[in-house]
Amino acid sequence: MWAWLLAAGLAGCAKSSIVSFDQRSILINGKRKMLLSGSVHYMRILPSDWNKTFALASELGLNTIQTYVAWNFHEPHLRDRNNATWTGRANLSKFIEAAASNGLYVNLRIGPFICGEYYFGGIPLWLRGFENVSCFRCDDTIWKQESRRWLSTVVDYVRPLLLDNGGPVIMLQVENEYRGGSQDYLDWAVDMATNTTKGLSVPWSLCHDLELCSSVNHRSEASGKAICTINGFWMEEFNKNPSQPSPIWIDTLRRLNPMMPTVWTEDQGWFDQWKVAKRVRSTSDQLYGIARFFAYGGSWHNFYMLTGGSNFGRQSGGEVVTAYAPDTVISPMLLRHQPRFGLYQKFFRAIANYSNALLSSASIPVPVRFNSRSRRLRGRSGHTAKASANPVLMVEACTDTDPSHIGVLDASQQFSLQLPESSSFGHFLNNVTGTSLCLSATSSVAPVSLQPCSSSSDLLWEFNQNQSSQLRSKAQYPCQAPGMKGKSCNRCLDYNSQLTLWDCKGDKDKELGNQKWGLDAKEEHGMRHSESGNCLTAVSSGNDWAEYVEYIEVDDRNEAKQSGLAFLSNLHMDHPVKVIWRGQQYLLMNHSVTLGARFDL
Repeated sequence: MWAWLLAAGLAGCAKSSIVSFDQRSILINGKRKMLLSGSVHYMRILPSDWNKTFALASELGLNTIQTYVAWNFHEPHLRDRNNATWTGRANLSKFIEAAASNGLYVNLRIGPFICGEYYFGGIPLWLRGFENVSCFRCDDTIWKQESRRWLSTVVDYVRPLLLDNGGPVIMLQVENEYRGGSQDYLDWAVDMATNTTKGLSVPWSLCHDLELCSSVNHRSEASGKAICTINGFWMEEFNKNPSQPSPIWIDTLRRLNPMMPTVWTEDQGWFDQWKVAKRVRSTSDQLYGIARFFAYGGSWHNFYMLTGGSNFGRQSGGEVVTAYAPDTVISPMLLRHQPRFGLYQKFFRAIANYSNALLSSASIPVPVRFNSRSRRLRGRSGHTAKASANPVLMVEACTDTDPSHIGVLDASQQFSLQLPESSSFGHFLNNVTGTSLCLSATSSVAPVSLQPCSSSSDLLWEFNQNQSSQLRSKAQYPCQAPGMKGKSCNRCLDYNSQLTLWDCKGDKDKELGNQKWGLDAKEEHGMRHSESGNCLTAVSSGNDWAEYVEYIEVDDRNEAKQSGLAFLSNLHMDHPVKVIWRGQQYLLMNHSVTLGARFDL
């Protein structure tokens, strides 16, 4: 039955198919696959709408569906233990069958804990009544016994639907966003899960804690392994322990797990909550992140959600509203969210058209920053920046309100004042590039830039960290204000629509507020402008704004062809960049990626 079903929908999916992977991608029967995916939760969509949903997914250009399996949806009462419901809205096999008939692979995230803003994270409430159960998602004997029983039940149910047996299921997930701190428990969970599919090729994954997942994979060869994946919003950088999709996370993944593909499990179209402002994602910003992910060698991207559906009855967790994740590419009413749907459709068709070229080699190219021929175009502020290898300072909205990392600033906004013993003057520095860079009082008036730290007195600053105050240079320099020519002044960081280094103002100066700052009293210090409330930010400058990644196509013998394609990226949020690449001039609009610029060798 399943072999016939898949012959109608999934080309190349036949009995005894095999899933494998390397550092570049998932392979099905040895052929690389660019997996373009979207999350659809069967418990939030009526069965009568499953086929329509999958038809829209195919129309969008996707080839994979991802879903959680909610334990308490199938065993809601204690009397249902060992007698799970698999009919009606809970007919998971029919859901998977419908996906396959629309030419879609399936990724099942079993848990047993799933989160998903679902009631009690999918765990049955009756489990709390078990005598002597001390904790969930831990080394508790009862929890392990019940979670093993449930996960084995699900695996046995879907076993005929795994790719090895002619079905569309190409990956399974154990646990979900585990940050409980018990490496022993996570090791056990992966071993338990992989033992249920011993002898089969379909891999297991762990999402969203790279350090814990990597530790699982660094055990002995006989131990279970999991593909480490990531959830969240694309960020050009995050912090020293990256927990969002970003170049830093991708680099860390490949360093710690060199033979695993780059998988983005949840590119989040956020859910809404009662009494909380509606969350909306910018189409252009999301597309920029997806393009950057593929430029960096990503090979599996998943929209979370493709469509959110509805929280029926008391399904929703916390304060989540009835329409789950309404700001998605397909609405809960299964309407195309235009113009977003059309733009995403064009993008994914382009990725699919180029997928053979992008995946022709197992190697992943290194991004390269453009040379000095790159220059920033004159922007609205009316000035053109000089090319500089060091970040420049700007004042931008503080990032600690981002829902993906509430209370934590991006590394670009983390500053510190390092004071030697018995001195009130020290270095004011930032580590956004991975190396300490200091503010120099001899930096150009605008834009203000950072430079490598040294013992120079030009890099010494005084600041009262206990109150709003001026960041004042130790050394004095020729005054810049009219009427002060020939005199010497200390320099202060000054912000009034533009950040500058200017003569320090006196207590009675009416513009003193432009130079008042506050430094957060916590590890991730934010330098906040007292009047605007915005944060000092280190951003890429000059020829650091643009970069390219070239993919050289190879043939079946792994020899380079005479052609390739490239991604050209402008990382700057506000300004376009003009670059020269392979003898041709390109105008890269702000915060954009040019996809598929073909070239001949």
